[in-house]
Parts: sequence; structure tokens; C-alpha cells
Amino acid sequence: MMTKDNVKIGDIVYSVDPWSERIQKACVSEIYEHSVLFRFLAFVDKDGNDIANNRGVFAGATWDNLYPTAKEAYEGQKSKDEAAFLAFCEKIQTVDDLIRFALEEDITGSEYSDCNARKAYISRAKDFGFDVELEMEAER
Repeated sequence: MMTKDNVKIGDIVYSVDPWSERIQKACVSEIYEHSVLFRFLAFVDKDGNDIANNRGVFAGATWDNLYPTAKEAYEGQKSKDEAAFLAFCEKIQTVDDLIRFALEEDITGSEYSDCNARKAYISRAKDFGFDVELEMEAER
């Protein structure tokens, strides 16, 4: 895990953009106790190859969302997503839970919805015999 003790200004770090879920390569600009400020350089694939320019945008991230390589960022996010998906699935044990879940979580597929909540909802709905994914896709 990256910490303020093993990162310095100017280092290249990787994080996952919470909206697009793409891996970002960035240059550390400022270091704080619990986070860093960085300047984006590019979106990259899991091997660290640039795929889109994102230069100049400044943002911050907590230490638990920073990685020394693109591959570690990809694997770290994949692990976090799997844990979140399983936790959401655990909340849905009955059809009543499924209905309640849809009212409590944003599963609309908008830019602000939680994709892991949406995946869990669709997965559990299928487990209960509903063809929700086709109905939701038809709305688009």
C-alpha cells in the first residue's frame, strides 16, 4: 500500500477514476497525511499504456486508492468491486429484499449510480427468476 512515507512530489502514481472506472496515471503535486493531490497525465490500460489524454486536471485521492503501477490499480479496483458486489448480494436474500434494495440504492445506470449495486440487483433478480436486465436495457 502506498503511504506518505514512500511517495514524493513528482512521483507517477495510478488511481481509478470513480466515474469512468478507468485507470489514471498522475503526477504527485502535494502530499498530505491521509491523501495526495495530483495532476492527471493520461488514462491508461492495465499495462500502463496511454489510451486517452487527460493532462492538466488536478484531483486528490486517499492513500487506499493509490497504486504504484497500473496493473496494481486494476487488480486493486477489481478486488474492491468484487467485495462490494458480494456485500450487496448479501443484502438481497428475498424478493422483499430485492424490492427494498431497488428503493434504497441507485441502480439506474446513471453516472452516479453504483455499478456494483446494479450488478448485484440484476444478478439476484435473475436468481429469483426475473429477467430484469432485458427490461432495463429496453428502457434505454
